[in-house]
Amino acid sequence: MVAVILAIYVWLAPRLPAAVALVTLVYRIVRTGSGEPRWGWAMLATSFVIAGPILIARFNTPPPVGVGLYVCHRFHLLGVVLLAVPSAVGIDQSGSAATST
Repeated sequence: MVAVILAIYVWLAPRLPAAVALVTLVYRIVRTGSGEPRWGWAMLATSFVIAGPILIARFNTPPPVGVGLYVCHRFHLLGVVLLAVPSAVGIDQSGSAATST
């Protein structure tokens, strides 16, 4: 039982903030509310798509050695960095919703 729970945690823990970020992006683009306007969230989502999947598809080459490998790893992290803001907003909203009930 503990092994199953640990396996689920190891699989889910790195993916949960990204899922929260994507759900928050979609929610903020669709719904109006306080804070940043909808077009700001839409531009953040667009920059994530350009700096994430599109850039990775462009640089999807066999990893070089040395400095080239370092640069390739940084390109793959660029899209994840853009998800930090919506992830923080989503975690904050879920935390405030849990404490207000």
